[in-house]
Amino acid sequence: MFSSLICWYSRAFLPPALAGLMVAWSIQFSISLNFNIVNTTEAEAKLSSVERMLEYANLPPESDEPWDNGNSNKTFALHGKLTFDHVYFKYRDTLEPVLKGVSFEIPAGKKVGICGRTGSGKSTLSNALFRFREVSDGAIFIDDIKLTNFPLSSLRGNICSCIPQDPVLFAGSLRFNLDPFDEHNDADIWKSLRAVCLDNLVHTLAKQQGKADTPLTLEIKDAGENLSVGQRQLICFARTILAKPTILLLDEATSSCDGETDHVIQDALRSEFDCTMLIIAHRLETIMDVDYILVLDDGQCVEFASPKELLENEASFFSRLVKASSM
Repeated sequence: MFSSLICWYSRAFLPPALAGLMVAWSIQFSISLNFNIVNTTEAEAKLSSVERMLEYANLPPESDEPWDNGNSNKTFALHGKLTFDHVYFKYRDTLEPVLKGVSFEIPAGKKVGICGRTGSGKSTLSNALFRFREVSDGAIFIDDIKLTNFPLSSLRGNICSCIPQDPVLFAGSLRFNLDPFDEHNDADIWKSLRAVCLDNLVHTLAKQQGKADTPLTLEIKDAGENLSVGQRQLICFARTILAKPTILLLDEATSSCDGETDHVIQDALRSEFDCTMLIIAHRLETIMDVDYILVLDDGQCVEFASPKELLENEASFFSRLVKASSM
C-alpha cells in the first residue's frame, strides 16, 4: 500500500518500469517477513531444548552412598514394612510443601490403594519414596531402616519398582528391555514371559524377524512402537517380575489395557509378587480388593483403614469419593 502511494505521487518523474519493480518487491518483502517471523519463532523454541540440556549438564549428580551397615542388595533381605513419619515434601525450597506431615505404616506384604482428588499428593508420594527429591522434614523407613541409608542404585529397582501408566521401552533387543544390566539367565527371563503369557507372542514375532533360533534378540523399536500398548505393559510387568522388588508401586498400570490383558496382569500380580504393593488409583474400582485404603487430601493423610471399614462409615472421605464417582 505504501509503495503504491509513493508510485502514485511520483508518477511525474518515476519510470513505469521502476514503479512496477517497486510494487513487486514490496509484495515479496511482506511474504519474506512472514517467513522470517516463523523461522525466528521456531529457532527460539528449538533453543529452549539447548537451554534445558545446559541446565541438566550443570545439575549436581545424585550421590549413591554405599550401604552404611555393610550389607549389599544381594544379601540383605527386606520384608517390606513401609513407614512414613510426618513427611513434608517440596518440589522446590521456595515453594509450599505438597505433602504436609503425612504419617502411616504399611505392614509387610500388604496391598494398599492410594486415592484422593486431583492434586491431593498421590504422585508426590511416589516421588518421595524413590527419592527424586529429599523430603523437607520427617522420615521414610523400610523395615525400620531410614530411606536415606539405602543407596539409590539399590533403592530404585532392587528394593522399589514402579510400573507407570504409560509403559516405557527402549530401542534394543527384548532381552535388553527385560534385563538391561544382564543380571538374569535365559531360564528366568522365559519364566517371567510365561507368567504374563508373552512366550508364544515372542516366538511368533521372532520368526517374523528371522530370529526364530534366538527369540530373546527380538528387536524392539524406540518406545516399543512395533508393539501394542498392552504388549508393552506386559513386557514392563515381566521386567518387574525379574527384579523381584520389596515394594511395588503401580500408577494405574492397567488403565490403557483391554479386559483380557488386564486379567493376565491381575493374575500375575496375585501369583508372582509377594511384596508390599502401593496402587495409585484414578479409578476407585481398581482398589476395592486391597488390604488397606490410604486417602490423601491436600497433601495430608485423612484416612487409612480397610475398604470395608471405610465403606461402612458413610461419613468417611472414601465413602464420599465412591458416591461421587457413581460406583
